[in-house]
Amino acid sequence: HAAVLLAERELGDLHDVQALIVGAGEMAGLMAQALQARDTRLIRIISRTGTHAGKLAKRLGLEAVDWSRLVEALVEADVVLATTRAPHPVIHKHDILPALSGRGDKPMLL
Repeated sequence: HAAVLLAERELGDLHDVQALIVGAGEMAGLMAQALQARDTRLIRIISRTGTHAGKLAKRLGLEAVDWSRLVEALVEADVVLATTRAPHPVIHKHDILPALSGRGDKPMLL
C-alpha cells in the first residue's frame, strides 16, 4: 500500500492512470487491490512467469501482459510498481530507454 500511496502523492488521483505491476505474488495482488480501491482505470500485471501473471489477473479481473511485451507495457504505463522475489533486477536500462523514447514527454513513475 505504501507504493500506491506514493504514486497517489506524486500523480494525484489514480483514476486516469495506467498502472503496470511487475510480479504476480501475494504482494502484487495486494498492490492491485489497493489500485482497484482507487478506481485506477487500467491495471496490468506482468511477470517473468506468465502463468502466475495470468492467474492473478484472472482472479482480480485485470489484464495480464506477456513478459515479451515488457517494453510496450512500459511505454503505455504511467506508473510501474515492482514486487518480485528476484534476487536481481528484472527491468534493465535496455528496457527503460526504448520505453522512454516511445513516450514523448509523458512522464513515468517507477
